[in-house]
Amino acid sequence: MLLTTSTPPRLLDQMRATMLQRGLRPRTIDAYAAWVKRFILFHQKQHPRLLGVPEIRTFLTALSRESGVSPTTQNQARAALLFLYEEVLHCPLPELATLRAASVFCKPEYRPSSMPNACSDRQATTERGPCR
Repeated sequence: MLLTTSTPPRLLDQMRATMLQRGLRPRTIDAYAAWVKRFILFHQKQHPRLLGVPEIRTFLTALSRESGVSPTTQNQARAALLFLYEEVLHCPLPELATLRAASVFCKPEYRPSSMPNACSDRQATTERGPCR
């Protein structure tokens, strides 16, 4: 009698399979897997099941402050982690769903001091002169 012990699929393989089942595009799958891998490596290879919102917040803050990623990129990393926790690990983190990485953690230079005023072509030429 031959006993075979099957090892459970690795976390990133599970995540890729889940994303394929959900019909996500290959580039999205690759990007999300890369963010999850970066998150795991950032926390010294701890399993994400042992990590929570404080560790996610630390990771997103480090992305902004140390790596200098844009708010949009930060939001992509947050979305990847949200997918991991909700769809793969089945550990929903409600705080993560409401966390807005771009507005909470982005660098001050990404935030405009004020919104520009829009004006018509006529106003632009009469007030500032014609464009050259």
